Amino acid sequence: MIDSLTLSTLIISLLLTIFCTTTAQGNRSKLLLALLFGMIAIQAGFKYLAFTTEFLYQNPIYLIFPELSAIVTPAIIYLFVLALLNHRLQHNLLLKMAVLPVFAIIMFFVFYTLTSGFTKEVYYVLENFIILLIVTLASHIIYVVLAYRRISYSLKNQQLDVGNHTRIVLFWVKLLLALMLLRALVGIVYFTLQLSIPDAFWFDSATAAHKALVAITLLVATMLTAYYALRNPDLFDSITEKKTLEQSLAMAILPTSEKQAIKKGIDANEIQAFIQKIETVVRTEKLYLNSNLNSGFLSEKVGLPVYKITLSINKGLGKNLNEYINEYRVDHAKSLLSNPENIKLTIYSIALDSGFASEAPFYAAFKKNVGISPSAYRSRILGSNESK
Repeated sequence: MIDSLTLSTLIISLLLTIFCTTTAQGNRSKLLLALLFGMIAIQAGFKYLAFTTEFLYQNPIYLIFPELSAIVTPAIIYLFVLALLNHRLQHNLLLKMAVLPVFAIIMFFVFYTLTSGFTKEVYYVLENFIILLIVTLASHIIYVVLAYRRISYSLKNQQLDVGNHTRIVLFWVKLLLALMLLRALVGIVYFTLQLSIPDAFWFDSATAAHKALVAITLLVATMLTAYYALRNPDLFDSITEKKTLEQSLAMAILPTSEKQAIKKGIDANEIQAFIQKIETVVRTEKLYLNSNLNSGFLSEKVGLPVYKITLSINKGLGKNLNEYINEYRVDHAKSLLSNPENIKLTIYSIALDSGFASEAPFYAAFKKNVGISPSAYRSRILGSNESK
């Protein structure tokens, strides 16, 4: 059974890797998903070899691949969180992320050389894998903390930029990281038992339990990550008081406060009046130019509860709150880009002047609404004006 679960994970993760890679079309979050499923495939593949053959015992040099993938996986999930929230990568972030994997590779091959391929001086072999397990645990702890902090900050202070689908995915990511951290802790406990009391009468049962935990964890992580991350966002961004069964199941992972924010409904007869009220305030006070604008602040300005604002825009205009505000911001950016007097302004400056917090979400929103990049739009408009 354990072998079958691991083989199933391998096949599914490989198919998902291919799917995400071929359909990404430059989408950063989908490319990271492809990389994540690829790491899971590597772990599942080598676990399957370990469970069913003598390949790894005969070729221990290949042990670097599953160990390295386990170290890298939480970093990929953290990058995925940043991509979901449209955050630009900080300077040298990738270089900093490379420290633990590079250290693990160096240590592995140092001990591999010292032991002539792990064939002598068992102490060195065990010490090597203790170090790798510690590095893996450290990687999980670091990126769990970083991801939790980023997610918590965004859900608290940038609600306007977080749609229902993204909100649900982020909560699944938190659960996924916790699951992986638990698995890393169990791995260290198991390895400690293996070193200290390998001849205990219950050790075979512990080994079987550990194998089952690894197999089940990989399969659950693969299946649910694929479901929550790849499901059509429109299904969840259009959640109303009459949810489908699938929406209800997907929302099951959310805490009560988040469920209440999504569940609340409004009277259909009130929608147009609410939209008119929202548009009047947003336009006259140019709230969209505030990069720190969030649903709470908008609620205070308009005089309506957050859920009435989000549901009115969702039902009446067929878009989420983030898309609605970004349309105003993009229109403002178009006016700045069309003005020859602003020719010396950088795209980054125009993004900030239009209410975007950074350049990446500005590019994404502009291309979505206009069909071309801000630079191409400026060239087209100013070029046509010069020709006239």
